[in-house]
Amino acid sequence: RLIAYRDGLYVKGRLEKALAAPDGYFDPILAVHRIESFKATDRTFERPKNRSKRNGRTFGFMPGEAFGVKVRFKQPAACYVADRVWSDCQKLTPRRDGSLDLQFTATSQPEVISWVLSFGREAELLEPANLRQQIAAICKEISGVYLP
Repeated sequence: RLIAYRDGLYVKGRLEKALAAPDGYFDPILAVHRIESFKATDRTFERPKNRSKRNGRTFGFMPGEAFGVKVRFKQPAACYVADRVWSDCQKLTPRRDGSLDLQFTATSQPEVISWVLSFGREAELLEPANLRQQIAAICKEISGVYLP
């Protein structure tokens, strides 16, 4: 399966050794521009149900345990966020001031942190608290680089 994400193109595959013993292996996601060679085979497999994504499609490439996320977006990011599906069970809550609260399910903490930070001051992670603390620490480090 080919996946377009941000400015990259990725391929989701299956390790050949995982065909014999699927438990203990995950389906790798590889950057197309880094693939030097591959060998196509005529072997097929049943696509396994991803246990970390019990509730359907979730936010994040990396596999992991599903967790809830809540982010508040100011305009104009709120319009961008409202036009997209971030997870199958997302909930959008418009606010009177034009901002928007998005609740969704994710499987990758690093990807959530990176994504929220990519919106700059137009996004505020409200939940989970441990990720909010990590973002606060990152912002403090960043401000140390730019402030005297």
